[in-house]
This record gives sequence, structure tokens and C-alpha cells, in this order.
Amino acid sequence: MSSLHLNVDITTAGVHPGAWRRSDQSARAFYVRAHHARTAQIAGRGLLDVVFPADHSYLHPSGFGGCPRPTEHGRGDGSGDQPHRIDRVSLLRLPPPARDRPVVLLARTPVGRAHQVECGHHPQPPAGRNDGLTDLPSREERCARAEESVEVVTQLCESWEQGALVADPAAGIQVDDARVHPIDQVGEHFSVAGPLQGPPSPQGRPLIVQACGSAGGLALAAKYADAVFTPQVALGAAEEYHTTLKKAVANRGRAPNSLAALPGLIYTLGSTEEDARRRRDELNELTPAVDQLAAFACWIGLDPAVLELDEPFPLHKFEGTGDTYGSAGFDRSARIYLEANHHKSVRERVAEGPIGHWKITGAPEQIADALERWYRGGTTDGFNLMADAHPDGLNNIVDHTIPILQRRELFRHEHFKPRLRAVTTAGPRTARCRHLHADPRTSCSDPHQGDLMTTSTPAPAIDPEAPLDPKTHPAYIEFARVVEEVIAPRAVEVDRTEVPRSHIEALREIGYQRWFVPEQYGGVKIPEVVQSAAHNLLFGADPSTATVVTQHDAPIVPALKAGTPETLALLPQLAAGELIGGAGMGHVRSWPHKRGTVAAKVPGGYRIDGVIGWHSGWGLTDIVWLGAVDEEREAYVFGLGDLHQPGVTGQVLPLTAVFGSRTAALTLDSFFLPDEYVTDVVSVTEWKAKDGLVRPELRRAKELNPDLDPADVPQLPPVGAYGLARAALDDALELHPDDPSLLAISEELETAVSTPLPDPHWRAVLNEIAVRATTAGVISRGGAGLLQGEITQVRARAAQFLQVRGLAPVVRTAHFERYVR
Repeated sequence: MSSLHLNVDITTAGVHPGAWRRSDQSARAFYVRAHHARTAQIAGRGLLDVVFPADHSYLHPSGFGGCPRPTEHGRGDGSGDQPHRIDRVSLLRLPPPARDRPVVLLARTPVGRAHQVECGHHPQPPAGRNDGLTDLPSREERCARAEESVEVVTQLCESWEQGALVADPAAGIQVDDARVHPIDQVGEHFSVAGPLQGPPSPQGRPLIVQACGSAGGLALAAKYADAVFTPQVALGAAEEYHTTLKKAVANRGRAPNSLAALPGLIYTLGSTEEDARRRRDELNELTPAVDQLAAFACWIGLDPAVLELDEPFPLHKFEGTGDTYGSAGFDRSARIYLEANHHKSVRERVAEGPIGHWKITGAPEQIADALERWYRGGTTDGFNLMADAHPDGLNNIVDHTIPILQRRELFRHEHFKPRLRAVTTAGPRTARCRHLHADPRTSCSDPHQGDLMTTSTPAPAIDPEAPLDPKTHPAYIEFARVVEEVIAPRAVEVDRTEVPRSHIEALREIGYQRWFVPEQYGGVKIPEVVQSAAHNLLFGADPSTATVVTQHDAPIVPALKAGTPETLALLPQLAAGELIGGAGMGHVRSWPHKRGTVAAKVPGGYRIDGVIGWHSGWGLTDIVWLGAVDEEREAYVFGLGDLHQPGVTGQVLPLTAVFGSRTAALTLDSFFLPDEYVTDVVSVTEWKAKDGLVRPELRRAKELNPDLDPADVPQLPPVGAYGLARAALDDALELHPDDPSLLAISEELETAVSTPLPDPHWRAVLNEIAVRATTAGVISRGGAGLLQGEITQVRARAAQFLQVRGLAPVVRTAHFERYVR
């Protein structure tokens, strides 16, 4: 199950300016090791992902002081599961070997479960002076230094091959020198010979967490980062940032869910909203008004003297940071907050606490509702929790809000054991929010927002005696509801942009991904005639989404055929929708006239290089059924590849049809396919003899049962063409119900879909009718049918797409034959 990511900032006694005044112990918290250990223990009890000591490399004037450096930080009491820790490291001056070595070595120690590094910039003049610089470089130069530094760190961590550390006293070998290599990197800012002085951590390079909101920082994050810490104060701006970030990641050829966006959340929690407000007021009373004003002014970079407590904030005084100092992301969020609250006096704003991050004051249920709204809506992958005061602020959310999130299946029930990179990457949501009647931008401290649906709808119960009419089957009914309510309304938008993950999650909520997996692996038995009807409905409603989701079953039969423990272990995850399947093998049919991907046998598997010319769902899919040519043996090698492993980059194709399907060309560079995931090796001659001549449902059935009589497999029309044609004709007949030509095409379509033909001719007939039917749909609307906002032109272009999908030579010939009539 995917989980909302929750981290905690543990730098001081709390984010509220008055938190340090609560006790002598609180006053010392910013530098006392016991405070950090205790906070880590609470975070571990709450199953949180990460503790983040957001310290500075200088004494911050706001009083947010430093904290023990990584070498001084202990595990706490040494017992129980602890969250990971992320440490900030300056990229201004310290060369990578000196910076990386302590982080890499600490990553091998049992402090929590790992140490990681944040790739951030210290944006104030004192940081530069403490790093040996008289002034800070420009923001552009800092980003350039950071990029080069991260590249060097990555190379250093790769300078030790797997197995380099032998540590065999009997053989007298400590390190295999042949597996340790210098990097000899010479760049504009750093010159590093390498190798690393010791082996890297078990996960390879450190996790890269980026925290700069400038354009250069976003580009750096898109290229390298595993997570981004970002200041956000409003849902709309957060949505825009999240979309921009994920698109930048995809443009870099990475899967968008390989990076997690994690905004900060400042919260004050009470048993009720009134209790929470009382707690905030008590913290405010601990701090003299002049100190509150000074802290507020420091946060926004102004002289307190220009602020009058009982006057509106002088927005014209809030200036940009330029290209050197300050945080572009913080300034952007601060301005959004100040403009949205222009009617409030400075005193009121000061009372609300620090700005720059989203703030919530409320009861546990209210905070859970707010987190759910942002997460389910795809606005964020998690949050960095910033408690008003420690330790009770963190205890309160662990004891009262986390259980609510767990009941809603938003947060894990036990510690997640994989390494931190797996913990922080953004995975699929567990369910879709169906709180459709409420405004998602409503203030989260309002207790009267309506109810959220917090549990996933189970897969429908299947009656073995259900009628054969697919549209009466419970699974089809639920599927049709999701298409009508969720997918169809956004079809035109999706065609111009991309299939959103929320569509996949909505289908997951009704158990759709279970349809294709055998019951013993967590699937549910749905008649193929029901699957076919559902997919045709989807093609008519949203061709881009249909192109993606109908390929989910591609890895399933190959996994069953291979039958290795590794491939079979994928099936429960594919059934649950925790992994999304796809295909990337059609390009192999062009060999030897055109090279696509080439497989070379190496110890333990195959190394694959080249280009998969066509893969739909890039950024959504996790496991791909791929093919490559072993040129030496003149054989096709098929297997199940993990798209998140190194060696895969993608470039979305500028299609004029089904553009939203995220169809991309994937470049494989030394991609490793282990033997355990190889599903078939077949001679080129044998494979090409059958290509395009065997019905998909028959091919699947024969793969699972070679002795099966083909007569026992029901003949089903190819999916897609009928759905597009039927939807186009239905809309056209609604406008022109008595038109004889439309009625004739409709009758021809129904006759064709119920009259099986040998492959590939049935497919060619239906595809050609789909072109005519969707063109008729455009004509029925007149000139309006070609407007960008019309589904008619989306369907017509999708019908053209079907003409070239899976274009084996015999399929191409069958299509040509239809057009010479």
C-alpha cells in the first residue's frame, strides 16, 4: 500500500517564536542532543519517514539556531525502529570528497535507519562568510556548483563496484583493488581524482533532497533530486508547482513519481479547534509584542521599524530577493500569503505565526481532512511537519491525527523497511477522494466542510450466475460509473495534457487492476466479454486514458509463463494496483531493417541497449513487458523490466492523436534484465510467422494452457475501434436521429462487431469503420466538431491512431486492402 509521506523538522523547541520560552529545557533544545533523540523516538513511534534537522551554517537572527552536526547525533535510546535522518550539507565551498565521506560513512551506521544529504543553498551573506567567501555567489552560480557537486558525489559513490569489499581474513584480501576506480573529474568548480576512501552505503549514492525554489533549483531537482522540500501556502499555487515540477522531471526522462514533492506544514493541534486556538494564544503570550514583531520582520526580510502593529502590512515594502540573497520559493509563498491577507493588520498576522509555509490550527480530524484533501488531489506527495512546540506538538499529531490517517488508509500501519529512496519516492495513491461537492480550497480550520469518503470501495462481489449481458455485470456497472463521473468529463483536457494519476487511482478504487490477475494471486475473475465491453466504453469516452490502462495486463501472462518466484511476486502488486503494467515490445518486429533494442547475454541476465520506440503511460507505469533482439543468436528476448531502475530515460512523443497517453520513446542504456525476469526467448523466424495472426485473447489462453482447444476460447472483437465508433455514432444520431447514412453506418458497425473474421482482418474492418464513424461524428457537429473543446475531433484523431497500433506486416496489408475498395 502506498502511504502519505510525513517527515518532521526537529531543529528547535518548535517553530513558534515563543516555543523556546516554555521552560529551561525548551530554551536549550536547539543545541541539546537529548532533544533531537527524544523527537526522533516520537517520530519513530508515529512511523514517520524522516527527521530533518533544518539547521543553518550560521547563527540565524530569528533565533532558529543550529543543532548537533551529523557526527554528534545519536540514535536516541538505541532501541526500536527510528525514522531516517536528512542532513543539510553546504555546496558552496567544501569539495565533494570532504563533504561526502562523513555522510557516506554515517549512512552505514545504525542512526535511525540511514543518513542522507540535502542539496540546499544557504541564501544569506553569513553563510558565504562561514564558507570562506566574502559574499555569496549568484543564485545561478550556486545552482551550477550544486549540479557539478552532485555529479561528483554520484561518481564517487559509483567508484566502488559491487563486491569490491571482500573482507576475507582467511584469503588475506580486504579490498579487490581491480573493482575500485578513480573518477578523475575536472570541472569548473571542483577537481576530484577519487575514488571514495571507503565503500558507499548499501543504497549507493546518498538521497538527494533539494530545497531551492528558483528556476535553476527546479531544474536541478528535476535532474537529480529524490525529494524536494518546498514552501507552499495555498492549494492553487501548490497544485501549479506540483504540476510544473513533475513535468520537469518527465522532461528529464525520469518517471515523475521518482521524485516526491514535500511542502512544509506549520500546525497547532488541540482536542478541538477552540482548544488549538487557545494553545496558539498561550504561545503568543509568552513572547513580548516587540519580539514577535522582530521575528515576523526577520522572516520577511524587513526592518521592524517600518511596520506598525495596528496598520495593514505595507505590501510595497516587500521586495524580491534579486539573484543572490534569500529564498525564491519562500519569497513567492510569502507574497501569496501577504496578498491574500492584505485586509489584516500586522498584529493579526504576527499572531498567526511564521509565514512561508501552509499553516493549520485545529482539531485532529480537521488536520487529517486537510492533509487528505491535498494528498488525494495530487497536490503533494507528503508533508514536512513543523510543530508549534516540542515535544507535545509532535506527540499530539502522532497520538491523535496519525490514527485517523491510518483508518482512512492514507498512512502505513507499520514501519516501511526499504531504504530511504524507496520511502521518499512518490507512489500511487491508495484511493481517490470523492468529496466532489465541497470546495477543496475552503479553509481547513472550518469544521463545516462536509464529509470525506475515507475508505476504498471494495471490488464488487461477482455472482457466478450473472447474466451474460456485460452491461448488467456489477464490475461493468462500477467501471461505467467511474468513466461517467471521473474520466469522461476531463477527456478533452487529458487529450491535450496527460492522463492524470487520479484516473488510475479511481479505477484502482473499484478493483479494476484485479480483473487480469488469477484469483490465487489476489485477482478477481471477470468474464472477458465484460472486460471487452468496459474497455470499449472507455475508448469512446477518453481514448488517451484507455490507451494507458488497457495495457496494464501486458506483464501478467508473461509473468505467469515465466513462473519464477520473482515474476510471480509481481502479480499481487499488479492486482492491487501498487504496480502499473505496460508494454514496450512492438518495435522488435522492424529488425533487421531497423534496430530498436539489442540484447547481449551477460552473467546473470541480459544487457539491453537501444530505443523502445513506443511505450504508453510513461510516468505512470512501473513494470513493462519489453522485447529486444539477441542479434548473435537471431532471437527475440522478452522480459519484465523495472522502469525505475537505472538505465531508462524517456521522451514523450509529440503525437497528434492520444497525446495525453504519455506515449514516449524509451532509451535503454546498459539496462540489466535479470534471468529471473526473462519470460521468453524465441527465434526471430518463429515469432514473425505468428505476428499479427493470433487473436490476443487466444494467445493469452494458449500461453497459460498450451493444450487448450481454440474452439473453447470465445472470439472477441479487437478492443478500441468499436468503442470509438459507437460513441461517435450515438452522439451523431442524437443530433440527427433519422439520417439514413448514420443509421447505415451504425448497422454496419453492429454487423461487423458480431461477425468474427480471421486475424487480422476483423481488426482492419472495425478500424476502417471507426475512421468513417468518427469522421461522421465531426460532420454531425459542423464546424464546431473541430473545436479544441469538442470530443468529436478527439475521437476522430484516435481512430487514426488505431490504424498504426501494433502494425505487423500482415496487419498493414489488411488495412491497405480495406482502403482500396
